[in-house]
Amino acid sequence: MSVYIVGGAKFNHLSRAVTAVTMSPGTDSLYPMAGLYDDRPVVPAKFSAVGAGSYVHADLNVLVNGDLESLPVSPATTPPGWTASAGTFTRDTVIKNSGAASAKLVHTAATNAYQDVTCRSGEFLKIEWAIYGGGGAIAAAVQVQNKDTGKYLRTDGIWGAAQDLDSQTTAAWKTGSKQFTVEAVAETLTDLTVLRVLVTLSASGTIQFDDMYLYPATDLCAVFGSNVGKLLTPEFRSGVSGSTLEATLTPRQPSFFARLSAPIYQRYLRLTLSGTAYNVPWLGELVFSQMVTLSRTPNDVSFEWRERQARLETPGGAQWATPRGAGAIRSATLKIKYSTVAEYEQSRDLMYRRARGGVYPLIVIPTVADAAEIIFGRLTEDVTYNFISGATSAVPYREAQFVLAEEPVPTMV
Repeated sequence: MSVYIVGGAKFNHLSRAVTAVTMSPGTDSLYPMAGLYDDRPVVPAKFSAVGAGSYVHADLNVLVNGDLESLPVSPATTPPGWTASAGTFTRDTVIKNSGAASAKLVHTAATNAYQDVTCRSGEFLKIEWAIYGGGGAIAAAVQVQNKDTGKYLRTDGIWGAAQDLDSQTTAAWKTGSKQFTVEAVAETLTDLTVLRVLVTLSASGTIQFDDMYLYPATDLCAVFGSNVGKLLTPEFRSGVSGSTLEATLTPRQPSFFARLSAPIYQRYLRLTLSGTAYNVPWLGELVFSQMVTLSRTPNDVSFEWRERQARLETPGGAQWATPRGAGAIRSATLKIKYSTVAEYEQSRDLMYRRARGGVYPLIVIPTVADAAEIIFGRLTEDVTYNFISGATSAVPYREAQFVLAEEPVPTMV
C-alpha cells in the first residue's frame, strides 16, 4: 500500500507564518495558541468560550512586512524585514498600491532590495508582487534566487541563469504572481534552503514596490487530539473570511484529516468547527501542510494500537491492568524492498533524514480512499536495513524498515 508523508523541520505551515494565527472566540490563557502548532499534540490550545462556528484562521505569508505597512524604527527609515544593496531605501506613504505605504528605492545606478527566507527543498510555493516603474528606461523588476545553488527562478518555472519574473518601466502599478517549485534536495543538498526575493532597480532613478507575499501550497488539513464530537462539523476553508469550502472533515478519535486531490495556492486558510458544542472546544495539534509521495511503494504497511499499562498477576493467575497513559499509542511500520542502493536512499532521505530520526515529527497518511488512520509521531532512532537471502536479479534483494511511534494526545475533557 502506498502512503503519503509529511514531516521534518518547518513542515507545518502554521509554524512558518509571520502573522500570528488567530482563534475565535479567542484562547484560554491556560491553554494558549502556541500549543496549536508546537509539534506536541499533548499540549492543547483551547478556545476561551463556547461559540457557534468557532474557528482557527491563518495567514500563510512567510515574508516579513510584505505589505510594507510596518513603520521603521526611528530614526532609521528602512522598512523592517527588507535590506537594500545600495542607495536610499525608505517607506513611502505617497505612492502605494494598497494600504498606507509602499517601499521606495533610489540610487544612482542599478541596485536591489531583498529579503531572505528559509523554505523547504522541493515544495510548491506562490509569490505575489506589485511594482512601480521609474519611467523611461528605469525598470522595477522581481527576481527569486536560491542562495544554496545560485540559480534563479525563471518564467518557465525552471531554475537557471538570472531572469526577471516581471518588470515595469511605466510609472504605474503592475501586479503579478507566480506558482513554482523549489529545487529538490538532489540540487540543494539540504532539506531547508534559503530563497532570496529581490526587487531590482535597473538604472539610476527611483522605483517602488508593495504587497510582496510568499506562501506555500496546501493539500492536507489534519487535527491530532481534540474533543470535537458529533455536535461539530470540522471544515477546511480558504479565503480572507473562510468563504471557500475546500473539504469537510469527519471527526474521529484520536485524529482526523482531509486530503485534497491537488494542492491549493491559498494564502488564507481556516479550520471552522461548524455548529455549537455543549463544552469548550480544544485542539491538540492543527496541521496545514504539503504531502509528499514516497518514491517507493511500501510492500508492507501495518498499524498497531498499544495501551500503555502496568500488569500484575495474582497467585491464582488473575491479571490486573492499570493504565499508564491517557489512551492508546499507535505505531506504523513501513517495510520497503529495494533492488538498488539509490532506491533505498530515496526513501531514507525522504523520511529518516528529513525527520532526523525522530528529532522532527513525521506524519504517515495512507493513500487508500477509506483509510481512517493518520499518525503524527516520531521515527525510532534507527532504521533496519536487511539483505534478503535467495533473491534473484529480478527480485528486490534489500528491505528497509521504518517504525513511527505516535505522539501522545490529551484525554477527552
